[in-house]
Amino acid sequence: MKLAGLGGLAALIGCVTAVGCARSREDDLAARRCASGDRVACARACEHGVHGKAGCMSAVDDKHPTRRTRMLTLACNAEQPGACLLAAEASIALGIGNEHQYQTLLSRACEQRDARGCEKLGDFWLLDSLASAKAAYQKACHLEPSRARVCRDEVAERIAAVDRERTACKQDQLAACERLLKLTALRNHDLGYQAAEAACRLRGLSEHYRGTELRHPYKLRKRFASYEPCGLFALARAAAAPGEVTEFQRVPLPDPPAAAKGEPRGRVALGDVTLHFRDAPSVQPEQVAAFKAAVEARIRERLELGTRCYDRYLRTHPHSRGELAALFIIDKLGEPLELRASGDWGDPELRSCLLSAAIPERFTGMNTDLGSIARVEAKLELTPAPAGAR
Repeated sequence: MKLAGLGGLAALIGCVTAVGCARSREDDLAARRCASGDRVACARACEHGVHGKAGCMSAVDDKHPTRRTRMLTLACNAEQPGACLLAAEASIALGIGNEHQYQTLLSRACEQRDARGCEKLGDFWLLDSLASAKAAYQKACHLEPSRARVCRDEVAERIAAVDRERTACKQDQLAACERLLKLTALRNHDLGYQAAEAACRLRGLSEHYRGTELRHPYKLRKRFASYEPCGLFALARAAAAPGEVTEFQRVPLPDPPAAAKGEPRGRVALGDVTLHFRDAPSVQPEQVAAFKAAVEARIRERLELGTRCYDRYLRTHPHSRGELAALFIIDKLGEPLELRASGDWGDPELRSCLLSAAIPERFTGMNTDLGSIARVEAKLELTPAPAGAR
């Protein structure tokens, strides 16, 4: 009886061992298949504790964000180098749907001495706690000893600037809102959006950009539909081209020409001025007419400056004539935005000079709040002056 019992026990042990061996062989096979690019095998190997490149870490190249997040989180739990930051980034591939998960993964990355993880954690905290943001940034600095002092100075300046500009933006200071947008567009989309939306409101552009979209991988915490299109557009433009100036850049104007016989001279006249509105203005027609007359008057006041540009051009291109249309919108503060030129003149230097000369930096002394943004098309007619004229 005892021998029979021992034999049964031995058989049971052999069975358990065989099952264990079979499972180990299956795991090894899954790891080998994973190395050959089999995604299903990679996920299986990861679930069975293969945390490196033949298992969980293979998810770096996985196109499925949920599976990528799950596998990289397991690698993060196993303290695979870089896995926590990769998991955090995967978790927000479609937006910050779970901000607690994102913050937790970044915190673990930072705890594992990942400098970029600490930097990203600082970016995350900019919206909610500047003190927490500063602490995370400084830990990133500590992990880079060669530039730790410079890094700490940069962090102090960044935190002070965000604090200063956010406070001023809340007081409806447009320039502060636009500076805050530049500071945060790449670091924290929600804070950048707040600055962008405030600038839209202060310029009166919210309705104008309601139907405008710019594709961008937004990383926002709330449902996308809860954000205003103008703020999203401004945020996307700032994030897509950091440091780049998107508005027309004015150029220095030529000095008044010295009297010289025989040099060709020109005339710049204002032709038709047309107003286009996306939505009907909310003011009376006579107020729209007064607005148009004021725009025409401000441009005419500057046409003599435009002749300097044309005269300079005529010195090397005598007898040249044509038409240039200045196209722009005027926000409710009177600033011309989206300024560009179209027409007969292909010379970029002449076009920039004429726009800088003829269109003022701000339209003042007039009511610019019409309840709808006006898109202005002002035609400039350039003709050589008859000999002896002017």
